[in-house]
Amino acid sequence: MSLEDRSDEELMAAYAVGDLDAFAVLYARHRGRILGYLFSRLAGRDESEEVFQKVFARLHGVRQKYRVGTPFLPWVFVLVRNVLIDHVREAQRRRRRLVYSEEAVMGAAVPETVAGGGWLRRTFGRFRPVLGQA
Repeated sequence: MSLEDRSDEELMAAYAVGDLDAFAVLYARHRGRILGYLFSRLAGRDESEEVFQKVFARLHGVRQKYRVGTPFLPWVFVLVRNVLIDHVREAQRRRRRLVYSEEAVMGAAVPETVAGGGWLRRTFGRFRPVLGQA
């Protein structure tokens, strides 16, 4: 029986023990379905393809945990969903850090408005006599 004629479960069992040809068949068979799922849930093509790559990296990492007889498609889509959730959470953390960073920069950039206008003059006014002597 050729690889193309084997079931997803048989292919995944073979891949779990190191058969890269079995992986190539699984990849070709389900690439479009997984990408379509990601396209429908993410903002753009680049982000979808980035998550798609993470999915297959994770699949490679957990391939030995696959239990023979487990239906492949539901199993792989749980993996896809988990990678997608991780990606969205990380993106939210990055956005939050960016927002906090912008607020810190804006707060530091306008100290006179925060301190009633005198803080900057008082701080740098102390250096004026020293600078004048040079």
